Amino acid sequence: MNYIILLFLSFLLYWINYFFFKKFHKFLDKIDIIDKNFVKPQSFHTSPTPRIGGFLLIFNIVFLCIFAKFFFNTNYYVFIFAVPFFFIGFIDDTKVIENPKFRLIILISIIVTFLFFSNLNLENTGFSLINYFLSNYILFKIIFLLFCFLTIINGSNFIDGFNGLLTIHSLIILMILGFMNYDNDLFPKILIVILSLIIFLLFNFPKAKMFLGDSGAYIIGFLISYFVIETSIQNNNVSPIFFCILLFYLFFEVLFSFCRKKLSNISPLHPDKKHLHMVLFRILNTKIFNNKLKSNYFTSVSINITYMVMISPTFFIYDNGFLCKLYFITLICIYLLIYFNLRKYDKKEN
Repeated sequence: MNYIILLFLSFLLYWINYFFFKKFHKFLDKIDIIDKNFVKPQSFHTSPTPRIGGFLLIFNIVFLCIFAKFFFNTNYYVFIFAVPFFFIGFIDDTKVIENPKFRLIILISIIVTFLFFSNLNLENTGFSLINYFLSNYILFKIIFLLFCFLTIINGSNFIDGFNGLLTIHSLIILMILGFMNYDNDLFPKILIVILSLIIFLLFNFPKAKMFLGDSGAYIIGFLISYFVIETSIQNNNVSPIFFCILLFYLFFEVLFSFCRKKLSNISPLHPDKKHLHMVLFRILNTKIFNNKLKSNYFTSVSINITYMVMISPTFFIYDNGFLCKLYFITLICIYLLIYFNLRKYDKKEN
């Protein structure tokens, strides 16, 4: 019954979001939060689109939290910390902060503050040496957790911009986490984010009426990082490497991009046109559809279907650390094989 009420409230929220979008569309243009830049490397849209998904996402989460407090006996403090991530992303969306190094420093400060308040007690990573340092050196634990959060937050930001790519990908991850946490107090919090993302998806896919923006991507990256770490802590029967596989696309997209740019003497903090989703988009647009909108959402669908197929074998080996490690290495090889073949084809056509 409690979940039915949440579903009804989500339906109500959709219409509130719709009213806001229609009523304040002209105002959004005045505060420079409508994306009209069609020539930047990460731009694949053809009409002005507001970057207000983060605002609606945090609004929907807070709205559902207020009512969920009456139905579920759990704390929702993690959503309080989602607010500063929204603000730093919103400031970035409105071009108030354009220095990537300064933005990174602020993100680090917010994450470290959260780590001190939350007292996340991660002890098992699947690697004995890392476990030893986590248990004995508080500074190492902070740096390790900081790296985990930053990687997923930046991974979320990397793949945002395509209709449904980040949202659908996040929903897949959160639904798996929700299934794993159905009998504990993480489930209501995960459900709130799932419902909020579904509402946004209705405005973003297949044709985007709005984008998540950096504010939305930061919120999603932060919450997914937290839910994965908490799920790993509460499910001792699941290998920690399983969660590395679950986050593989977000994680490896950042790591691979960093290494690729460094080898090409390009700053890792600046965008380029060589990410996997961008290469795939160009191939779909030039060789199959010759239509930016179709190529845009087919890129999202293709990547997420491929992701689900690639991670599905681990559902049968989730409790075996050794097999999960082998499969994680296999995923890296598959990703690189796909990427370099697509790049080779992309270069040949251009």
